[in-house]
Amino acid sequence: MVIAFSWVYAHIHRAAYTYYYQHSRWGIKSPPLDGKLLKQRVHIGAMDKAGRAHFYDFNKFFTTSQIKVYRYDKDNIEQRAIDLFATTIHELAHASHWEMGYSYGQYAVDYIFRKAIIPESWASCVEYVVTNDIYPPQTSDYGWDALKYADYQKLTIKASKKDGYTGVFIDCIDTYNQREKEFYNELYPIDRVSGYNLSQIEKAIKFGSNDTTAYGLKAVINGLRQYNNPTNIYLEELFSNYRKLN
Repeated sequence: MVIAFSWVYAHIHRAAYTYYYQHSRWGIKSPPLDGKLLKQRVHIGAMDKAGRAHFYDFNKFFTTSQIKVYRYDKDNIEQRAIDLFATTIHELAHASHWEMGYSYGQYAVDYIFRKAIIPESWASCVEYVVTNDIYPPQTSDYGWDALKYADYQKLTIKASKKDGYTGVFIDCIDTYNQREKEFYNELYPIDRVSGYNLSQIEKAIKFGSNDTTAYGLKAVINGLRQYNNPTNIYLEELFSNYRKLN
């Protein structure tokens, strides 16, 4: 069945509407709103072809789309409604993070020397939480399917070494200890942290946004320790799964 391209626009628009107008539901900031020169609202391009979604902040200098979301994934498979929604949320989370003080210069340094753990893990966390709230987990093709839902909770340590995508911030929220649940397989992180929320994590990231020591992760930990959470004694243990903190 051929689906009209307006269907793609609709689900990208739904994600943008959710993030811009319902962000307070999760206690997080809105993506950029300033309409002044060089600080215009984020432009989102819906692409009727295959590709990998991305956010390029510097595109604002050329008045072109900072975010591009593709109808088909890199394997040329047409994306479902939930995939389009989740991808748009992920890229908008990047835009929001950049507005907090992150930059392409810092991203380049992190990606080359440290891997971009903070920005990619944060965007994945926002995507995970918001999408699961809007599309409750289920096995239907129209919902957050069981495999995708589990994958986000079970990202391995090895995966983080490639491009910085980790489940570390999701781990701060959920109660799923990968190491224990996966029969103590060392490919999975030890996760005894739980009970944080998106608002607290976002503030912790901002708290450490200008700190580049130990990959900025210690500063984020210090930000999270400000909250009365009994599992905060395991924060260094959790984060050290991905990078040494000393």
